[in-house]
Amino acid sequence: MLDLYLRDLKEVVCMPFSRFLAKYLTATQLTVIGFVVGLMAPVFIVWDMYWMANCCWWLNRIIDGFDGVVARITNTQSDFGGYLDIICDFIVYALIPVALVCQACGIQPLHPHFFGFVLHQIVGSEESGISSSGWWNLEARSWPSAALLFIVLALMMSSFFVNAASQMFLASILEKRQIGAKARKEYTTVTMPAALIEGSETLFVYSFFLAFPQTILLSFSLFTICVYSNVLYRLYWAFLHIN
Repeated sequence: MLDLYLRDLKEVVCMPFSRFLAKYLTATQLTVIGFVVGLMAPVFIVWDMYWMANCCWWLNRIIDGFDGVVARITNTQSDFGGYLDIICDFIVYALIPVALVCQACGIQPLHPHFFGFVLHQIVGSEESGISSSGWWNLEARSWPSAALLFIVLALMMSSFFVNAASQMFLASILEKRQIGAKARKEYTTVTMPAALIEGSETLFVYSFFLAFPQTILLSFSLFTICVYSNVLYRLYWAFLHIN
């Protein structure tokens, strides 16, 4: 909802520092650096260092704002660069909520015993022979409460991929009809159809998740409803404009 109004402002704010970065780094290198920083957010979450996770999240989003500007300054914009950027973004978007639920349920997915347990489950062994000590705090949350959290997480993840499908396929239709990013003079590789929840809103919502992790059951539920509203909005918009 806010992205359309903030893109020009972001371009102006990021331009001076982007000129400096462009002397030393390519846009793709910035994308990769931002991705690595973003991956540290879920790591800090499972280490119970939410403030560090929040810092990594904000730094990831800040770097994400620079890579496109650097590409335009150096005239190195490419379809692959835009594709890599969105893939990296979606990975970080997915891992942070998973890490929050794991931490809330006392599960430590980075513990070596956790990988051993998962491997035994995959191969179908009834008895893993691996203690849950270390990677799972059984007293962190009751089974019904943990199950509810994972259900809400699954629903929110489902809203993400349905929303992504509605966004990307609509974008491809608009690009095919030559009313996409170039026609609208947008900065993105392909047009990004407007919706209630976009990148700007996600920035602040995820920061709220990390600042108040004790509220994730409610905040995840509300966010899921908002993201699904994107799908309904785009469906209605498509019915009016491309039917």
